[in-house]
Amino acid sequence: AEMMQSLLRANVPQARAPYHPVNVQVLNLLQKEGYIRGFNVEGNRVNILLKYYQGAPTIRHIRVVSKPSRDIWVLPHELKFRTRFNTGTWIVQTP
Repeated sequence: AEMMQSLLRANVPQARAPYHPVNVQVLNLLQKEGYIRGFNVEGNRVNILLKYYQGAPTIRHIRVVSKPSRDIWVLPHELKFRTRFNTGTWIVQTP
């Protein structure tokens, strides 16, 4: 998510990010859900084709809820209380 936060600030059609298997998995999900146009891996970098709708990015807000220095543990039924108006897409990593 830190990778996507910096990309959203740059209002450009294409961006680059460091290669990491987790980044590629997240990008696959974002492409499948229609949030990005696509991506390709070139060596240790990933080129990301961002998607816009009527001049605005399709991803308007992204937030990191849990990270290695601050783990958050929730039960599945608690997720709906952690988002405003119960909308959006959650990317959840399980142990």
